[in-house]
Amino acid sequence: MTKARDLADNAEGTKTKAVDAKGDLIVGTAADTAARLAVGTNGHLLTAASGEATGLKYALDPVIDLVTTKGDIVVATAADTLTRLGVGADATVLTADSAEATGLKWAAPATGALTKIAVTTFSSVATANIDSLSATYDTYFVTIEDCYSTTSTADLQMRYRYGSTTPSSTDYYSNCQGFYNGSASNVNAQTSASLITLSTNIGSTPSNGSYSFLWFSRRGANEMVVTGQTVSEQGVGSFNTWAGRNDGISAYTGFQLIASAGNMSGKVTVYGLEN
Repeated sequence: MTKARDLADNAEGTKTKAVDAKGDLIVGTAADTAARLAVGTNGHLLTAASGEATGLKYALDPVIDLVTTKGDIVVATAADTLTRLGVGADATVLTADSAEATGLKWAAPATGALTKIAVTTFSSVATANIDSLSATYDTYFVTIEDCYSTTSTADLQMRYRYGSTTPSSTDYYSNCQGFYNGSASNVNAQTSASLITLSTNIGSTPSNGSYSFLWFSRRGANEMVVTGQTVSEQGVGSFNTWAGRNDGISAYTGFQLIASAGNMSGKVTVYGLEN
């Protein structure tokens, strides 16, 4: 009983003498030896630390301590090992990369199947040169919007280009099937021609102009092929589907649109198709 009473008295005395402030802890520093551990800074954690006299210390959360900048993230580099990965540039995305120390990196997002390359708007011109085809892609998708001429009965025509040259020799071959007012109106086969006809009667205002889409295939091969369709709202409307090629130069870099009469206006957007 004496021993129990002595322990109780010692505990009471230690409790009274050792603590000085709210949050203080009584910590064993050795056998039958206690000491005060002052409360830590707000937000700090009580952590085992054998190098400290009490075997404990208050320290900043190690995860919080790693980050320094808005957008930083904490990444594992190995088992039980964390490091900081700084925020990436605007519009980049977090991407797995085993070659990086963290296994991650910030990178530009994948572009997907189609990449917009160029937008060209032209107004009241007889021809419009679109020089946006390069070796980057083998296949290109092109849209032509709100295309019309000062002469409503004008045809929309096309030639290929390489560099600043627009071949007009009789190397073009094409076939165009047209539908007018719901009925087949014409089959326009062009052999050894100087251009390709994309559409007839393209209209004279944006509201009754024509709209086309084109696929250029095998840009880097001989006889680059173009296929597509055109819809014109002139009158009761017409629909044309066609295909063509040129037997000349292989490394084409663009194409030229031509109004068979008057001057035309419109907008062309070029996309590259991922190889």
